[in-house]
Amino acid sequence: MKRAVILLAVIFAGVSLARAQSAPFIVNSRIDGVKVYIDSVAIGSTPLSGASISPGNHVVRYCHPDTSRWPVSVVVETLNVTSSTPVERTVTFPAVYHFTSEPYGAAIRIGDSTVGTTPMYYAGFLGGQVIVFSKPGYDDGSVLASAEGGEVYCTLSGGDGAGRERSSLRVSDQSKSLVPIIVASGTAVISGSMAAYFKIKADKSYDEYVATGNPGALTRVDTFDKYSAVALVASQLSVIALSYLLLSK
Repeated sequence: MKRAVILLAVIFAGVSLARAQSAPFIVNSRIDGVKVYIDSVAIGSTPLSGASISPGNHVVRYCHPDTSRWPVSVVVETLNVTSSTPVERTVTFPAVYHFTSEPYGAAIRIGDSTVGTTPMYYAGFLGGQVIVFSKPGYDDGSVLASAEGGEVYCTLSGGDGAGRERSSLRVSDQSKSLVPIIVASGTAVISGSMAAYFKIKADKSYDEYVATGNPGALTRVDTFDKYSAVALVASQLSVIALSYLLLSK
C-alpha cells in the first residue's frame, strides 16, 4: 500500500513538473479568428492568450479564417521549445495578387526576377514595388503593387500589328479555368480540418480509456486515428494537385 502511494506521488509530481515546464503560448495577428493548431490539435483562435506549449519540437499551423484565400490559407512553422519562457508569435499572411495583361502571356518581372507569365496568381509582400510586364513585339508596361493585393492589370502598347493579339482570358472569362483550383483548395482545407477533428476525437477517447479503462474507448482511439490518417493523406494529395494546377498556370 505504501509503495502504491509513493508511486502515485511520483506520477503526480512528474505531471506537475511537466505542466510547470510548459511555456505560455501567445499568438497575435492583425486578423481576428486565425485558428491555431499545435501538432494538429486546435488550441484556439487569435487573439490567443492563456494557452501553453510543452517542451520539444512542434509543428504549428495558423489557418486564415477566410478559406477563399486559398493560396495563403495556412502558415506553417516549426517551434523548438526549450524552456518555460513565454513563446509569443505574430502571424502575418502575405497578400494575394492576380496578374493579368492585354495581351495575355506577358512575362512578369519583380525586381530582377521573372516570376511567371500572365494570367497568374502570386502570394507575397509586394507593397510599393513596381511590377514590370513585357512581351516581344510590345513596349514594356509597369504597375505599382499595393500592399493589400488584388488585381494587377497592365495594357501593353506598341508592337507590330502581327504581334498583337486580343486576350481570351480576361478576368470575367476565367471562372471556368479556376474551378479545378477552387475544388482542390477546398478539398485540402476540408480534409485537413477533418484530420485535425478526428485526431482530437482520438485524443479524447484515449483520455477516457486512461480514466475508465473502458475497452470500447480504446477501440474508438484506433478508429479515429485511422480516419485522421486517411483525411491527412487526402489533404496532402489535394495540396499536391493544387500546386500542380498553380504551376501550370
